[in-house]
Amino acid sequence: MNSQKGMSLLEIMVVTAIFAAMTIVINNVIFSAQVMWSGGSSYSSLESECLKITKQISADLEMSAVMQVPTGVGLSYTDRLPHVEISGGDDTDGYYGDSITFLTPGFRSNGEPIVLFTSTELSVDWTQGSVITYSTIPTTGGSNILRRTVTNLVTGAVTSKDLTTNLESIRFRDKDSDVDIASYYVVKYDMTLKKKGIAGRFYSIIRSGYVYLRNSRGAEDL
Repeated sequence: MNSQKGMSLLEIMVVTAIFAAMTIVINNVIFSAQVMWSGGSSYSSLESECLKITKQISADLEMSAVMQVPTGVGLSYTDRLPHVEISGGDDTDGYYGDSITFLTPGFRSNGEPIVLFTSTELSVDWTQGSVITYSTIPTTGGSNILRRTVTNLVTGAVTSKDLTTNLESIRFRDKDSDVDIASYYVVKYDMTLKKKGIAGRFYSIIRSGYVYLRNSRGAEDL
């Protein structure tokens, strides 16, 4: 006569509890791995985005110059270019702006800048170049847009490109806005990008830089 013995109710409850605990642990490990992967991915994408933006800002500003607004470029600022649109700061720490406007030269087909000859000097003909503005565009989502706008002074064509939608803040400073900037030939910027990852976590990256305006008169040694 065969005897069969099954699991008791207590044994079933113990096995079920062990299985449930293991499931919770495994799910927590998977979720933690997803959060870590998402954080690394979010930070990596911000790093790449930030690098592209800082390269673009530096490349543009390096072609510019500190100068009074020349005639024929359609700008009416009374301060020197680059023009920092003051948006914050104080007399103690200096003022800053979240937008900046400056001129860049036009170039001939051989890559040489278009210059202006007079009887006494040779200089860049800024009326043959472009006006570039970096501006902060607020959004309803909390982050801001960093927009680069280029106006061709020869054709009048205006092109705009949004460089990022993850901008938390950007601050431009020059010697006119912040006396702690050592030279009129220098523009300083501080930029913070912020991005939301998995589980609502935010990841941010901060980058700062100094850019020399290499086409400034007297800046040939920079």
